[in-house]
Amino acid sequence: MALLDAIRVNEPGPGRPRKRPEVLIADKGYAHDSTRRALRQRGIRHVIPERSDQVASRAAKGSAGGRPPAFDKVIYRKCRVSREVPEGTRPVRSGCVAGGGPGDQ
Repeated sequence: MALLDAIRVNEPGPGRPRKRPEVLIADKGYAHDSTRRALRQRGIRHVIPERSDQVASRAAKGSAGGRPPAFDKVIYRKCRVSREVPEGTRPVRSGCVAGGGPGDQ
């Protein structure tokens, strides 16, 4: 995934930036099984809301549909609030990376 290869998580102090963030927060546009699978293989925890068609498909399958992917609303909302543009304009629609370093909120 080219987007993940471009990620650099800077931490204070010497050393090179890490390539693997603690949490990757993304929009529904990244809610594909292949994306989730690639993040799991890299050991990156992710917070991606599920698309409504995925929810409906899983519900139609009944108990064979499996359980929904984990989703942390608190982390997702913190990112959405921090990405809002001032003066009531539209929020920026891009991924948000939480590095988990000492300076992160």
